[in-house]
Amino acid sequence: MKYNFLKMGFIVLPLLFLTSCETAKKTYKVLSDPGIRVGDRLEQPTAYTLSIFATNRININPYADASDLNNEDVESSLEEPVEEALDSDEEEGFSQSKPAINTPAVSKGHNYSAADQLIFEEKNEDTQQSTPVLIRVFQLSEKSLFLSSTYDELNDNFKTKLGKTYIDHDELMIDPNQFRFIGDNTFKEGARYLGVIAYFNDEKDRQWRDIVRIRSKGEFYPFLIRITENKINLYKDN
Repeated sequence: MKYNFLKMGFIVLPLLFLTSCETAKKTYKVLSDPGIRVGDRLEQPTAYTLSIFATNRININPYADASDLNNEDVESSLEEPVEEALDSDEEEGFSQSKPAINTPAVSKGHNYSAADQLIFEEKNEDTQQSTPVLIRVFQLSEKSLFLSSTYDELNDNFKTKLGKTYIDHDELMIDPNQFRFIGDNTFKEGARYLGVIAYFNDEKDRQWRDIVRIRSKGEFYPFLIRITENKINLYKDN
């Protein structure tokens, strides 16, 4: 009997020691990092992450050529030739030089405006330039105002338009063919929807917003935002 008691003691004491050590470790982690959530999981604010992926053709500017140089490159490439041209004109006598630009003849009977002379050429689809796009991620209590508002109304004065349904938002710029991951987010009290807007160059024929229903407590959502040439989609993968 005494032997059995000692045997049980050798088994129970190490277990008690391990349990106390584990409790001490958890207590230390909570004290050292106040961000760690404690208590019933169902009472904690819902956490979520954002995985944002943009294809290589987003926010297309049909009048910009992907092969065009940027302004800095153009300025630097023209700076030296212009100076050389001015020097040569001074040597030969600038006042005697002929104009480099021939003025086109104007037909009689038609008043030409600046708009008539300024013609934008739409580029070939293969050379059209993709540009970065601004996206906003909204925490909302209701979806009705978000879905009924126009593109312009949700551009500059979105807080006023969304009114009491607005809770919080984040915004970021996404480049073509870019992936971004944003973690450590939580929903605020009263949030029941997550909405996204992509501010394309033109909202015509584009799906520029999306929204999903969420639970503001006790959940975790790894959201995926996918941006293509003419739409933005929000996926809730839980």
